[in-house]
This record gives sequence, structure tokens and C-alpha cells, in this order.
Amino acid sequence: MAVQSQGLVSDASRLSQLLDQQMDRLIETRTMLLYLMVGLFGAFFLASYVLTYRRILKSIVTLQAGAALIGSGNLDFVIQEKRNDEIGDLSRAFNQMTINLKAVTASKADLEKEIVGRKRAEEDLRRQREWLHVTLGSIGDAVIASDTDGRITFLNPVAITLTGWQLEETLGQPIQGVFRIINEKTHAPAEDLVARVLTEKRVVDLANDTALVTKDGRQVPIEDSAAPILDSAGNVIGVVLVFHDVTEKRRAQARLREALERAVWLARFPEQNPNPIIRASADGTVLYCNPASANLHGWTCEVGQVLQNELLSQVGRAMAEGMEVQEDIQLDGRFYIVWVVPFPGEGYANVYGRDITARKRAEEALRESEQRYRELVQNANSAIIRWKSNGTVTFFNEYAQAFFGYSAEEAIGEHVNIILPKKESTGGDLTTLAQDIVNHPERYERNVNENICRDGRRVWMAWTNRPIFDRNGQVAEILAVGTDITERKQAEEALRQRTLELQQLTEALEHQVQERTEELEVANEELKVEIDECQRVEIELKKSESGLRHLSLELLNAQEKERKLVAGEIHDSIGSSLSAIKFKVENALTEVADKSPETTTVLQSVIPIVQGAIDEARRIQMNLRPSVLDDLGILATIRWFCRQFESTYSRIRISQDIKIEEHQVPGPLKTVIFRVLQEGLNNIAKHSQAKMVMLLLRKTGQGVQLIVRDNGQGFDLSKVQSPNGTAQGLGLTNMGERTELSGGSFKIESTQGKGTTIRASWPI
Repeated sequence: MAVQSQGLVSDASRLSQLLDQQMDRLIETRTMLLYLMVGLFGAFFLASYVLTYRRILKSIVTLQAGAALIGSGNLDFVIQEKRNDEIGDLSRAFNQMTINLKAVTASKADLEKEIVGRKRAEEDLRRQREWLHVTLGSIGDAVIASDTDGRITFLNPVAITLTGWQLEETLGQPIQGVFRIINEKTHAPAEDLVARVLTEKRVVDLANDTALVTKDGRQVPIEDSAAPILDSAGNVIGVVLVFHDVTEKRRAQARLREALERAVWLARFPEQNPNPIIRASADGTVLYCNPASANLHGWTCEVGQVLQNELLSQVGRAMAEGMEVQEDIQLDGRFYIVWVVPFPGEGYANVYGRDITARKRAEEALRESEQRYRELVQNANSAIIRWKSNGTVTFFNEYAQAFFGYSAEEAIGEHVNIILPKKESTGGDLTTLAQDIVNHPERYERNVNENICRDGRRVWMAWTNRPIFDRNGQVAEILAVGTDITERKQAEEALRQRTLELQQLTEALEHQVQERTEELEVANEELKVEIDECQRVEIELKKSESGLRHLSLELLNAQEKERKLVAGEIHDSIGSSLSAIKFKVENALTEVADKSPETTTVLQSVIPIVQGAIDEARRIQMNLRPSVLDDLGILATIRWFCRQFESTYSRIRISQDIKIEEHQVPGPLKTVIFRVLQEGLNNIAKHSQAKMVMLLLRKTGQGVQLIVRDNGQGFDLSKVQSPNGTAQGLGLTNMGERTELSGGSFKIESTQGKGTTIRASWPI
């Protein structure tokens, strides 16, 4: 036992040692495996890092570098698109964005070039128009232009002054209303030059003895011509009238004629001379007077009498000086030019006279016209300045005085540089312009420059300058008309600043657009889903609406059938019973008429009651479903219903206008038309207080139309059709739904105090 126990202990000891050794080997093996796993994991991690860097991080770095190049403005750079993963998609998106941005940039550049070119063309056109406008405004002749319809499109200042019409009064008006010409001698209207030019398409000269009738009724003799305005293709696009005042020319001709006539007068025998001729002694005693001087208004001289004081003083002066005396005198309200020719050696003098009252009045009218022109210039709403060729100011109107702060006394005689900034005081714009006009009188200039007022304010003025020539054709003075454009200049500067701000804002917005593009793509997908859902719901709603419409139509048809059935029941049962009762009562009345007076009286009182019940049953039956509608049709039903309506409401008259045949109205529409008419007329009777109703039923191009219009008090349609209104009470909803369910359209128009109109139409 001990030996066996000792053997077991020994075996157990060896087994324990073997187990310990095996445990140690297992621990070593586990440690080695652990180190091996760590090494393998590190190698795998390193390999994964290298692969990720090469495949992802390197691609991202490349994409970042490409985006930086594109962002710097190199829109021709293309990012490589080697991969089909997210990086490749991003690279392709960047390349597409570059292409789009390049196209937008090119389009923007082209647009900017086009805008610059258009602005330059508009500026050239504006300058040409201004040049043409100022040229026409500066010529000495009056110019009026019209279109092919004879309506005025332009008046230059000379034409404005000569006609008395302002440009804004005449634009678009017929030229005959402004350019009114007559024959000076006959005062008959002259030929219409515009119509003749448009017909003959050639230059037409004015007839002799033509006078222009001004706005204030004055007659101004004129000469010149009318010519067509042709475009580049030779088509007539208007007419231009060029004319000038020949008053002075006519006066010179008149003076020449007067001189010639005077010579003829002197040569004629005094007895035949229509002008006064008197011979008087040195003391003024009349020695001879021709018949004209004896009878002419204001003269009335006789031989042996002393001359009037006016003539006597001239005779005395002529005899004293021994030379001819000429003077204008006034005799009894008329003006005469008088020549006194002395003959000192003979002791007498001859007196010759001529009536010049008309000329005097014309001169007075001319003075008044000049005064009006002077007042016009002084009160003009523009600065008007005249200066000599050396720059000395000779005229400074009231507007210029108030605008620049210098009185006329302070400005006249000074150099025009007083209204120029100091930096321009030597050789400034106006000085240079003045010298240029002096050197080149064949042209005038229009310029815009900065001026300075007396209080230091700087203003921008648009100047129109023209030379004024002396008799020798040399530039004597320069006339400048200036308009204040300071506000326009300030607005242009503000616009330029605003444009710069908008450009900066555009760049910022473009950046934001790029950021929002990705967000919008996501939102777009979500929106597509929502749209699909909405479309599905809309389809369902349309199906539901179609079903509801069909159900409503069936309901109306069922209602009409029920009405027809009830009407038939009333006619067949209640109507027949009431008729039978009436018949029995009438028979009973006949039988007891002679037997029982009391019973006769009772029965006679029952008959009207029964008849009223019969009439009421018939009325209810007809309202439910008039049998005439089924038997005779809609047209006969309308006429019957109108008669019934007028008999019920005697204060209302119905005017019927039926322009359709019975066979042209579809069967299903006849009931609808009758119900709409019935509801409309019932509303008129209850609410409108109308006295006249117009009913129109007609066939239109593609359908049938019903119109019911009254002259009643009307109503506020917005209030009636509101959710809380009385549309239900007026039956408007029923009429509209019945019309629309039958495939038609319904409209009602009403204004308080102006009646109501109901329109219903159906396509057929």
C-alpha cells in the first residue's frame, strides 16, 4: 500500500511537472501568437494606410490642387477623372462646373461688350440727334416737320416764335391747325402743301402773296417751300416745311413802290391824284387844294383858309429853312406822312400827304411782338447769356441772375469766366468754346460742363451755343442757353456707385450659389418625391371630383324625375278629386236651387274655395314640372312662364328676345334652362324691386346662351358670395351648380343701384 501510494505520489509529481512544462509551453506559444497578431495587425494597418493615402488622400489632394487652380481663374484646367468612385464623381462635377462657369464668363463678357457697344451707339445717336436738333433750332428759317399723317413731329425755335405755338402744344397735332396759311389779298385758305407733297413726292414752293395766321390771329407774310422727308430706301416718311418772315422784304418793296408812286404823284396832274396836295403861302393861307385834300378824312381844307396847326408848323419851318421837310403827323385819329417842298422865291410851299395808318399799326404790332419776345427771354426757365466774341457779357436774363446769384448789373460787362471754377478761369470750357465759335462760325457747339455760382455752389449745366452775326457776316456775339442737369449728374454718379456695389454683390451671390447648388440638389430629390405624391393625390382628387359631379348630376336628374312624379300625382289625384268635388257641388247646387235657399248659399260659397284649391294645385304642379315643357318644348314653356310671371307680378314687364329654334336646344338642357330662368325671375320678384326684365335666349357660335337682366336695385356681389353671405338665400349657388353640372358656365354681375345680370352658357 505504501509502495503503491509512493508510486502514485511520484507519478502525480511527474504529471504535475509535465503539466507545468506544458503550461509554460502554452504560455510561450500564446505570447508568440500574440506578438505575431500584433505584427500582422500593424502590417495590415500600414498597408491600409498606404493604400488609402494613394487611392483616396492623394486623389483628394489632387482634387484640392485642381480646385485651387480653377479658383485662381484658370478655367481651362481639367481635373483627371480616372476613378469611378465618389472622388471621380466629384472630379467630373468640378470639370462640368468649370465648363459651365467658362460659358457663363464668356457670355457675361460678350454681354458686357454688347452693352458697351450699345451704349456707345446710343450715345452717338443721342449726339447726332442733339446736333440735328440744335442745327434746326439755330437756323434763321422756321422749320416744321410732320409725319405721313400730317401730324407735327418738330418745331424749331424760329417756328415757335413765328407761329406763336409752343412745341408741347403742337406735337402730334394736325399741321393745318398750326401752319394756317391764307392768300394775303383774298384771305382765302391757301393750298394744303403737306397733302400735295405727299401726293407728288417733290419739293413744292409756296404761292405768292401767302400769309401765315399766327396763334393770336396776326397775319405774317412768308415765303419758301415744302419738301418730302425720305428714308434710305427713298420712301416718304414725312414732310418738312421751311419758311421765313418776309415782312421786312415786303416793307422794303412797299417803300420802293411808295417812292415810285410818289414820283408818279408828282408827275400827275394834282386834280387826279388821290392823295392830298396843297399849295399854301408863307403865312399858311391855302392857295390851292386838290379834291383829295378837300375830301380826305382829317384834311378838309378850302382855298383862302389857314392850314391846320400840324401842317402850318411844317410849312413855316420849310419856308424858314428853305429846304424840304418830311414828318409823320396824326390828323383826326389817322396817321399821314407829309412832305413840304418850299419855294421861297415864289412865296409859297407845296404840301404832299399820304395815309400811313396801316403801316403805323403794323409797326406798333411789331413793337408789341418784340416786347413779348423780350419778356419770354427774361422769364424763360433756362439761363440765357449773351457775350461778345472777347467773352464780355452783354445779356444776363432773370433765370441766370437767380441761378448764379449775380444781378444783371454785376454780370454785364464782366468776363463770362465769372461762372466758371477758378481752375478753368484761363482757357476754360466756355472761353474755349467762345473762341471756337468765333473761329468757326459755320458750326455751333453743345457742351456740358461744371459751373460755379456766386455762393460757391458747383453745378452742372448743359449749354447750347450759337453765333450771332453782324451785317458783315462776322461773329458779333454768342448766345448761350443753359439747363441745370446737376441732379442728373448726381443720379449718374449714384448709379455708377450702385453698379459697383451690384458687381460685388453678384460675386458674393455666385459664391453662395455654388454653396447652395449641392443643397438644392438634395432638396430637389425631396421635392420630386413630394411632387409625385401631390400628383397622385391630385389624380385621386380628380377622380373623386368626377364621381361627385356624376353623383350630383344623377341627384338633379332624380330630383327632376321626383318633381315630375309628384306633379303627376297632384294632377291625377288631388286635381281630379278637387275637380270632382267642384262638379258634385255644382250638381247639388242645381238640385237644391229651388228647394233650400240656405243650402244654395252655402254651396255657392264653397265653389270659389274649391276653385282656388284647383288653381293652387295646378300652380304647384306647374312649378314642380310644367307639362308644357315635355309637351311643347322649352320655347313655349318660356313664353308660358313669362305670361304667368307678369300676371302674378303685374308691376314687372319682361322683354323677350329668343333667337334660337326648338330643335337647336339639346333635350337635357331644356330642363336646366327652365330651372335657371325660374330661379332668376323668382329672385327678381322677391329682392330686386325691378320694373323691367330683359330675357335673351340665343344660339352662339358653339353653344346656347341665356341672359336675364333687370333694372332693379342690385346688390354687393362680394358680400353675397362670401361664406357668411346670402347666396344660398338668393339661390345663386343652386343656379351656378346646376349650370356647371350640365357642362356650362355661370356668371352673375351686379352693382348696387344699377341692376343685376345673370349669364349662363352651354356648349353644344
